[in-house]
Amino acid sequence: MYLRILLSLAGLLGLPAHALPLYQNDFESADGSGWSAGSIVLAPNGSTRFLGLFDRDHSTTFTLGGLTPGDSLTFQLDLYINRSWDGNSSAFGPDLFTVEVVGGPILLQTTFSNTNLPGFEQSFPDPWNPGSPVANPPRTGAFAVNTLGFITEGDTTYRLTLPVTPVASDLTLRFSGLNLQDFTDENWGIDNVTVTATVPEPSTILLLLGGLGLLAGWRTWGRR
Repeated sequence: MYLRILLSLAGLLGLPAHALPLYQNDFESADGSGWSAGSIVLAPNGSTRFLGLFDRDHSTTFTLGGLTPGDSLTFQLDLYINRSWDGNSSAFGPDLFTVEVVGGPILLQTTFSNTNLPGFEQSFPDPWNPGSPVANPPRTGAFAVNTLGFITEGDTTYRLTLPVTPVASDLTLRFSGLNLQDFTDENWGIDNVTVTATVPEPSTILLLLGGLGLLAGWRTWGRR
C-alpha cells in the first residue's frame, strides 16, 4: 500500500523516477518459462535465439505474477515479422498482429507488410481500422531489416513498447497473428522481452517517507 502511495505522490509532484526491472528474457538460455506456447528457435543465419515460430491463427500468452494492482508497467519486446506478410491486402490478408490483456483491453492491433507492392501497405505504427485502414509503406517504423536470414521477402524487426496497468496481482498478455499462411510463408517471433515498473528515485522515496512520517506524527500529536 505504501508503494502505491509513494508512486501517486511522485506522479502528482512530478518527481524523478526510474524503471525497476520485473522480468527480462532474451531466450538465449532456452528458457521459455512463463510462456504458454512456442519453442526456442535459432534464426536461420544463427544470429540469435527467440520464441517462435508462430504462424496462422496461432497465439501465445505470457503471465507475470506478484504485481501490485494499479502500478505503471512497461512491456518492451522485439517482434520479428518474417517472410511474405501482406499488410492491409484484402486478397491475401489483412495480416493482423494483436497484443491484448486477457480479460482486459487490446494494447496493440495492427498490420505488417514485407511485400513492397501496391496494395500491400501496412497500418503500423497506426492501429488497424477495418473501415478505413491507414496505408503506411511496408516496414514503416522498423527497428531493423533482414538481420535474421529469412528468405522470401526477408524479415523485419519492430521494437514495441506497450504501457499496461494491472488490475490484479497476476497479468496475462496474449500475442496472436491472424489471417496468416503457414510458417513456411508467413511467421513471427518474439525476442528481448523486458517488463519494468516505474518507481520514484531512492532519494525521492526517502523524502516522501520522511513526509509521511511527519504527517503521521502530526496526526498523533493532534489527537492528543
